[in-house]
Amino acid sequence: MFEKIILPSGLRLLLIPFPNVLSATILVMVGVGSRHETKRQSGITHFLEHMIFRGTEKRPDTRSICEAMDSIGGAFNAGTTKQFTFFEGKVASNHLGKGLEILSDLLTQPRFDPEEIEKEKRVVAEEIRMRREEPESYVADLFDRLIWGETPLGQSLVGTLDTVKRFQRRHLFSYLQSWYALDNIVVGIGGKYSRKEVIRLVSASFQNLPRRKKGEEKKIAGVQKKPRFLLHRRDTEQAYVSLGFRTFSYHHPDMIPLLVLETLLGGSMSSRLFLSIRDELGLAYEIGAHSILYGDVGSFTIQAGLKLSEIEKALGRIFEELQRL
Repeated sequence: MFEKIILPSGLRLLLIPFPNVLSATILVMVGVGSRHETKRQSGITHFLEHMIFRGTEKRPDTRSICEAMDSIGGAFNAGTTKQFTFFEGKVASNHLGKGLEILSDLLTQPRFDPEEIEKEKRVVAEEIRMRREEPESYVADLFDRLIWGETPLGQSLVGTLDTVKRFQRRHLFSYLQSWYALDNIVVGIGGKYSRKEVIRLVSASFQNLPRRKKGEEKKIAGVQKKPRFLLHRRDTEQAYVSLGFRTFSYHHPDMIPLLVLETLLGGSMSSRLFLSIRDELGLAYEIGAHSILYGDVGSFTIQAGLKLSEIEKALGRIFEELQRL
């Protein structure tokens, strides 16, 4: 069981007690992802998440941040999606207060030092090039562009070399102040803890953030009336294929049936696509299906790496399995 608490500041707190363990996990979820960017801002959510680890007023560089967490035997990480950004930490339960202090310091007191910004631009530029060099990742980006078009969901999560090159300190602070607000954050604590102490610590840790977010999420509109196809030519040994459909939001009552369908069709080694395409025909090493659901729209995608000379045969069998459903 879990408990949801809305603090006087508007911050939402989820508490999940595990009294028999000796650790605690902290998850800070911020309601901003790459779908909230303009075309000119493409990649800034992801870049900001990187820059938060480049130093705070209290811990001026990456090394001092990492040493602070290492000193209590903890571990932390962060990530950006198209819908949200998350920061997580795991510590011994008696170090929960320190772990919370470190994570909240990252979000409430980032420095965004200009020299560090220029360093991180080079790091992210290599990440962009790496995604382009990996056919599977690049095809996934192309598929999003195909299905969502000229909308923020159609933009690459990491941005482009041109957009990242333009980011300055003022852009990062402006974006942070627009979205990193108390009414746009959920903090989850799981493990062994004192309920009263956790509420006190969380309330104090994030109090420097603004109460209300300034940014607004734009709904993705429009319908698809005919098939769409995009081909990218590259000298590879395999053909990387994404075949997908528009679905619905994660609020839709059919979300659970869709996840069951995903498992049945391509979610495991006993799924229909795996047994048919890989096991029976031997046409792919990897094939699977997955859903990505947002607050207003969603997609269902089949992805596969196929032998170049057998694309037609493999796609024919994939469509046969879809028709069986």
